[in-house]
Amino acid sequence: TAGLSLAYLRPELLIDGRTASHAGFIGRQGCRLSLFRIADDTQPRSLDLTISNGLAQASWSDGETQTIIVARGMPEARFVGIVALLGSSDETTVKLSPEALASLQNFGPGCIT
Repeated sequence: TAGLSLAYLRPELLIDGRTASHAGFIGRQGCRLSLFRIADDTQPRSLDLTISNGLAQASWSDGETQTIIVARGMPEARFVGIVALLGSSDETTVKLSPEALASLQNFGPGCIT
């Protein structure tokens, strides 16, 4: 199984004046996935998922943190599986433990070549 490797980690940055973090992953066949976690004091929002022309995006908020996942060149089923791992439309809380990050390295089929 082709995995995702952590290629970039910026644990503290500002996005639109809000504290955020960004982790970038790359697959063995070139797909890319970015995970953003941004401080958010709005109402919780359930999962919003869009996949179009090789670009996949998912976002949700628990009212304290907005999570955004963006991927390019990744099979839809794999992207949906990763989103399911990190959160779901029924539960907006995201628990991104080191174990969850590690599991991204072994999740699903490889990227599209």
